This record gives sequence, structure tokens and C-alpha cells, in this order.
Amino acid sequence: MTKPMVAESMPVPEEVVNFNREDFVSINKHQLRDMIDAVLKYLEPEIPYSAEARELLMMTAAIESNLGDYVRQHGGGPARGIFQVEKLTENDVHRWLGRPVNAKLKEKIHKLAGDPPPGIDPAQFDLDYQIALARCFYRMKPEALPTVKMVEDRPDYDSIVRMARYYKKWFNTYLGASTEKKAIDKYCKYAV
Repeated sequence: MTKPMVAESMPVPEEVVNFNREDFVSINKHQLRDMIDAVLKYLEPEIPYSAEARELLMMTAAIESNLGDYVRQHGGGPARGIFQVEKLTENDVHRWLGRPVNAKLKEKIHKLAGDPPPGIDPAQFDLDYQIALARCFYRMKPEALPTVKMVEDRPDYDSIVRMARYYKKWFNTYLGASTEKKAIDKYCKYAV
């Protein structure tokens, strides 16, 4: 069997050919956390910034897409982006943004989405928009975000459990395939 070639005379290193897909992460967790921080601060004062929101979004991206490994739902489903938001959910967020009380926030979200050309879906390809969309989705919920106690720049275990419970209740819901345990495991594997 011939090894794949990068260039005409350069074989691909064995570790590249035989990498473990489970160890692959598309977005660096530190850079994604910085992006989430920037977008959350942009959404102020309409949605106050919080470490709770940042870490809940990190957990959501970790469980939904392995922190960015997928931008389209595996198996061809309707979910898109690192948070795997379906079009119906995006429409719900935009209806919520259409309330007069959310006028300034709606303007900020539309600036993030811009005016993409046909065939370019911001909910799939634009990280700033995806982050804002997911944060607005959580903001729509009647229950406050779970409290997060940070220890050395990471949530303590009880906080992670509270985030997983909140994620399962409001984002994945009882209809979704995920579990609180999967959320905890994926967050610890990809985001901590």
C-alpha cells in the first residue's frame, strides 16, 4: 500500500495518517473562550456579561460539536454551527429579538450576522453570530443561569454539574439524545 503524499516526494507522517479522531479538536479552547468573552462583552448592557454564561457556552459547544469539530449536524440533520442550532431555534430567537424591549440587542445581533451572500449561513459559518445566538437562546429561558464558582480559572465540579443540568433542561431538553453525564464528560475533555 502506498502512503499518501503531501507533495510529489514527501510522504505524510504516520501520525497524521493514523490519528485518533476522538483526540481531534477543531477550535482551541483558549481562543474560543476569548471569542466568547468578546461577544458577551459586545452584548452588554442588553445582556450582562458573566463567567456563568461563558462557561455554559463552552459546555454547550463541547457537547454539541466537540468544541467545533462539526459545523453541520452529523448524519445530515438540521443543526448548524458549533452549538448545533436548528433553524427553528434560530427563528425563535429572532422572534424574541423582535420584541420592542430587545430592539438594541436585535440591532447588535444583525450587525454580527451582516448581509451574507446567498448560500452562506451565518448560523453555520460565523462564530460571532453563533455565540450571540446561543447566548440569546439561554437568555430567553425563565430560569437564571446556574452559579459558577471559579477555582484557578476553571469551574469547580459542583458548578460543572449545575451547568450540565441547566444545559440538559433548556438546550438539549428531555427530547435530546444527550445526558448530564455526557455534558460533564465532554466539557471536562474539551473545554477545561
